[in-house]
Amino acid sequence: MLASTTKLEVLKISLISEQVARLQVISCDLCGSQKASFDVYVKGAVEGVPALKRCCDSCKSLLITQ
Repeated sequence: MLASTTKLEVLKISLISEQVARLQVISCDLCGSQKASFDVYVKGAVEGVPALKRCCDSCKSLLITQ
């Protein structure tokens, strides 16, 4: 799924912590083809409970412009 086609309400974006990044290569949840660099919290299915998506820089840029 490409970030440009998703309807996500972004609540917060932060860099993936160095500790997590060193453990393994985490791929982007949105495009699946790049290394994830950011934790993106989006409005989840349960009210008041955000969902975590990990995304690359390209997908993060697309989410911010929506």
